[in-house]
Amino acid sequence: MDINQESYKKVKRRKHFSHYSEKPFGWYLKRLDKLITSHVNELFKDKELTRFHWQALNNTYHEGTKTKESLHELVQDYVDKKKLDEVIHSLVERGWMIRNESSGQQITKLELTSKGKKEFPSLDAILYEFDQRVFYGVTKEEYQIVIKVLTRMINNLDKGSKLSTP
Repeated sequence: MDINQESYKKVKRRKHFSHYSEKPFGWYLKRLDKLITSHVNELFKDKELTRFHWQALNNTYHEGTKTKESLHELVQDYVDKKKLDEVIHSLVERGWMIRNESSGQQITKLELTSKGKKEFPSLDAILYEFDQRVFYGVTKEEYQIVIKVLTRMINNLDKGSKLSTP
C-alpha cells in the first residue's frame, strides 16, 4: 500500500441540493442559456441578427431612448463592451439605430430609426412564438418561483466579494 493512501482518509460525501438532480445545478442554467442563444440566432439567421441584436433592439424599442451604458449594464453577463459595440455598429450600419454621443458627458444615447421601428414588430412576433415554445407547460406561478429562487441564490452570492453564509 502506498504511504499516501495510508494517511489519506476519504471524506464522506455530504448531500446538498445539487445532489437531488441528475446533473449539477449550473449545468441546467448554462444549457438553457446556450439553447436559447442558438435557437434565437437560428431564428434570425436570414436577417443576419443574433440574440444580442435582439436584446439591443428590444430594450431600445420599449424605452424609446436607451444609453449604451445602461444597455451594457443590462446585458453585461452575456455581452462584453466590445461585442455590444459591434452589435450597435451593425444596427447603425443597417439603418435601424441612431447612436448619439454627447461630447464631454461620456454618454451614448441609442434610438431606433423609423426603419428599425418598422422592422421591430416582425422580430417581436418571432420571439413571442419562441417564448411560447420555451415556456410551454410552465405556469405563471412556476415561472415566478424559479425567478424568486434564482434571485435569492444570486443575492446569497452577490452580498460581497467573499462567499458569505446568509
